[in-house]
Amino acid sequence: MSSAHPVKAKIALRPFKAPVTKTILISLLRQPGDIIALLGDEIDHVLQPSLHQMSLAELDTRLFPKAADLVADWHSLQKATDLASVWPAFWRMFWMTLPDPDYVLMPAMPQVVAIKKPVATAAHPRAFRGTKYQPPKPA
Repeated sequence: MSSAHPVKAKIALRPFKAPVTKTILISLLRQPGDIIALLGDEIDHVLQPSLHQMSLAELDTRLFPKAADLVADWHSLQKATDLASVWPAFWRMFWMTLPDPDYVLMPAMPQVVAIKKPVATAAHPRAFRGTKYQPPKPA
């Protein structure tokens, strides 16, 4: 059956909408020579799985307004000779950044084992301490 009316498209053409891309600051990492900003991209409110790194000095101030202050704190900590003069900068750096796990070297804690002294018993009144040390015999 043919119709006298032309078939109209039921789906109206939507104008192309470009995806909205936004860069998000994920974390700030302390490395021996610099502070690294770990960034992620959000496209249409969905965080993308890829991350990229950038020096904090190169980071846009719209993304992190305190970047210049934190870089200045970092440089003052590098040049400091005593902790008292840079104490506020130390705490700002500590709370605003994380250590980079690739660069953190944790020293092994020494194992301190208490050496037990021999206990004198009725069977061994001088409490044998080895062949080199011989305590005096009781009189």
